[in-house]
Amino acid sequence: MKRHAFVLTIFSALILLISSYVFASPEGGHHSSEIPVKFILEQIFNVTVLIIALSYLLKDKIRHYFKERYEEFEKLSNQSSMLMKEAEEKFKKIQEKVEELKDQASMNRARIEKEAEELKEQIIADTKKLIAKMEKESEREALIELKKAKKIFSEELIDKAVFWAKEELKKNLTETVNHKLQGEFVEKIQVLR
Repeated sequence: MKRHAFVLTIFSALILLISSYVFASPEGGHHSSEIPVKFILEQIFNVTVLIIALSYLLKDKIRHYFKERYEEFEKLSNQSSMLMKEAEEKFKKIQEKVEELKDQASMNRARIEKEAEELKEQIIADTKKLIAKMEKESEREALIELKKAKKIFSEELIDKAVFWAKEELKKNLTETVNHKLQGEFVEKIQVLR
């Protein structure tokens, strides 16, 4: 950093010297129609002497500066090469991992599809078993309900038959037959006592 400032200071001083000489000329910095060859040659000579003097006086510093810059550049170049190699290796590893994941994904997909198919078949089998069980249960319950209905129907039929029989008997029996039957009933009960 200090070397940059030093070189910049020397360069700025050189520009100031040249510009002050131009503005101090008799034309006042304005150009005339003729080319000042003598002035240009003097300036070239002065700049050349200045560059040679600065190069001689500052050659070790300049050499050292450029050597450090070269070493810094080499260091950065080596670092960038290493980083590039590391990045390429990481990229290769990532690509390998992506390929591995793709392979795993296809294997997982096939496995999941197989498991889904097995699960579907299991659900169908379980459903069929459940339906068969429910059919048997419903048949059994239907038989029980049928037996209950038959029993209720039989009881109602018997009750109605008895009722109608009583009604028919009441119509068909006369008082005399009824008296006679009551008498026989009483005699049979007395015999039993």
